[in-house]
Amino acid sequence: MLFERKKLIVLTFCLWLFSFQSVHSQIYAGIGLDAIKGFTVLNPYAGMSIMLERQEDDHSMYARFCSTLSKKENQEYLLVAEDNIVGNLTYRYNTLEIGRRNYYGENIDFGLGFYSAEHVTISYNRVGIHLLNAPANYSLPSSIPASGNILSFAIGANAGMQYAFVRGILFSEIGFNYSLSGGMPSNITAQNTSSYSGITFNVSFGVKKMIRYEY
Repeated sequence: MLFERKKLIVLTFCLWLFSFQSVHSQIYAGIGLDAIKGFTVLNPYAGMSIMLERQEDDHSMYARFCSTLSKKENQEYLLVAEDNIVGNLTYRYNTLEIGRRNYYGENIDFGLGFYSAEHVTISYNRVGIHLLNAPANYSLPSSIPASGNILSFAIGANAGMQYAFVRGILFSEIGFNYSLSGGMPSNITAQNTSSYSGITFNVSFGVKKMIRYEY
């Protein structure tokens, strides 16, 4: 019952995101440098993102995919007792963010502007095993998967600023995500990670450029 309510919240949120129309639109493509930090995790994960945005007047719809570098967790585990094999887990974010931006300013096509955003996020994060003392050709037992994934669905919001000039737009923003589904691990390896957090914060710096103007 609780999961069905969460799905209804996500569906309602998505319908609201797409509830605007306009006469003309500008389509932008962009890239960015990103950092994602879990609320219960000490250090952020650095990565890159690509984005596609369709702007209509002072609103826009956008989709952004971000992938971070893999990072080792500090805690070490005795993975295979009979072989005395020790290792630790690695973690990496892969997120797809889809949302709506609301722009503020007298002339958002040139100069300084500000925006807020509401979004839904699908996270498919990879958990792996990094062996510390295993021989070169060592293989883990079948009961210990070498990798796993954690799937989650979240809603969130962003706030940002941008500077538009002739050749493109520079932007920076901060935001957060709140998971509605919790982390759904695919196997025992993914279950053991300490890097998953139901609340995450993100910072992004990037550039975007108009690729099409249409009526």
